[in-house]
Amino acid sequence: MFDRISEARIREEKRLEEERLAQAIVDAIPVPERFHTNELSFIRPLGFKDKTFHVFTLTDVGPSPLSVVIGRTSIEGDKDLEYLSQLLLADLKKALSHLEWVEPLFPVEVAGVEGRRVEFKWRQQGTPVHQLQFIFLHYDEHRHPVLMQITGTSNHSGGMTAEEKAAFHLLVETLELRFYSKFRSVGRSEMSAAARLNDPIEHTGSLTGLLAGLAIGAIGAALVVGTGGLAAVAIVGAFAATGAGVGQLIGSLSCCNHQTGQILSGSSNVYINGEPAARAHADQAKCDEHSSTPQVIAQGSSNVYINGHPAARVGDCTACDAKIVVGSSSVFIGGGTETTDPINPEVPELLTRGILLVGLASAFVLVSPVIVIAGLVGGIAGGTVGSLGGAQLFGEGTDGQKLMAFGGALLGGGLGAKGGKWFDTRYDIKVQDVGSNLGNLKITPKGATKVSNIAESEAALGRASQARADLPQSKELKVKNCFIQ
Repeated sequence: MFDRISEARIREEKRLEEERLAQAIVDAIPVPERFHTNELSFIRPLGFKDKTFHVFTLTDVGPSPLSVVIGRTSIEGDKDLEYLSQLLLADLKKALSHLEWVEPLFPVEVAGVEGRRVEFKWRQQGTPVHQLQFIFLHYDEHRHPVLMQITGTSNHSGGMTAEEKAAFHLLVETLELRFYSKFRSVGRSEMSAAARLNDPIEHTGSLTGLLAGLAIGAIGAALVVGTGGLAAVAIVGAFAATGAGVGQLIGSLSCCNHQTGQILSGSSNVYINGEPAARAHADQAKCDEHSSTPQVIAQGSSNVYINGHPAARVGDCTACDAKIVVGSSSVFIGGGTETTDPINPEVPELLTRGILLVGLASAFVLVSPVIVIAGLVGGIAGGTVGSLGGAQLFGEGTDGQKLMAFGGALLGGGLGAKGGKWFDTRYDIKVQDVGSNLGNLKITPKGATKVSNIAESEAALGRASQARADLPQSKELKVKNCFIQ
């Protein structure tokens, strides 16, 4: 009976194992994506090449004033988007007559992936043609890379009209991929809007906030203390430095930003949305807070150049530390930041250092140096952690990052000061000759110093008593009532 039960169990386990293996084989065979053509979809056999284009026109018969063509080209080998973009430009130069670049090749986002945009004019048998083209890399249902090209063409003698551009951009901005692309996505958060002539600049309220906080802190401390002396001066200095720091923080928040001018110049032959493109070092901005002379644009993209100069973008600074705040709604430029000219900080560095020195000097007068140093180290550590965390949660340079950095510095400084106070109540630090622990510093428990002093006193008393006992006793010399303390 038990043998039959065992055999049945073995047969069932074998059957389950066979089913598992069969399912694993099925799972290992990838199900091919279906190829889509308008209302149809099907499995495209390997080797069948797609030679189709999607063509959209405004007319049924005859030439259309605006047309849009969507094409795809299979890519062989490991070629990146930048290489293919430069290859496209070279082909356009060879194939088109009287070619004129309206906008250079710009990095953009298309359908959630990294793309390029180029705008140009040329002549087809004497007829002017104005074209906008977006390209990006994707892959087909067999996971083979393809270069996608979306081209808008206008035959108007004056170029593509505003209405035609709006219709074309609506099509491009609503593009979605059927499935996730393996090619790196470059979101607009990683790119910045291109800057143009007349785009505004703005300053923060950091300097105003710092000066206001400095004054309020000093006045408040003076009213609280109301007496003279070194301690009173130190308290006023500490309050003033703290008020300055808080005021500078508040002034740097976006709610305190204010427009102070606009970009004054741009490229003579490169246009973005019909406006001259702004360039670092080559172009200037008018700033109401520095009305005497125009301020050069001091920053731009590190890998996108216009007329040999870094392309300026939203977030880039002028020489007076004002930031460009508005740019193109459709052209975005990536890359790092290249600083071409010196930038004078909104808050002068000497002023910042002076306030820091006043704050530290006041702290050294009011509390132990150990507490000051521990608080300073804790504040720096806490501020660094808060800044990094704020950048991850809210983004670099955001209000959230600034507030988290301030909160981290406040918390870290407070904990550091508490640790310094604990240490200061339990240990003594003495400066000695080089060779003691920690170089020329000697750290000893405060209780040990008292015990050592008592022991030394008792030893001295013992030696004095012994000396008295050893004195010679005679009639001529008697010691009476000799007490040694």
